[in-house]
Amino acid sequence: MKVSDGYACEKMHAQLYRAFITYIKTKDDRRIYEIINTCKALNLKELEDGFITGFKQIKQIYG
Repeated sequence: MKVSDGYACEKMHAQLYRAFITYIKTKDDRRIYEIINTCKALNLKELEDGFITGFKQIKQIYG
């Protein structure tokens, strides 16, 4: 399935960064996993892997 919006990846990055901020403040990781699962559903493997790596780093730093 192709994503037609030319800025979809940038929008997903922005959503992920907002979810990171929420996680840092509240430790609620539900939105992060929603975004990662969306990448999986859209078969965006490289983006999914990058988001997972970024989240692992955030968890290491902020617990």
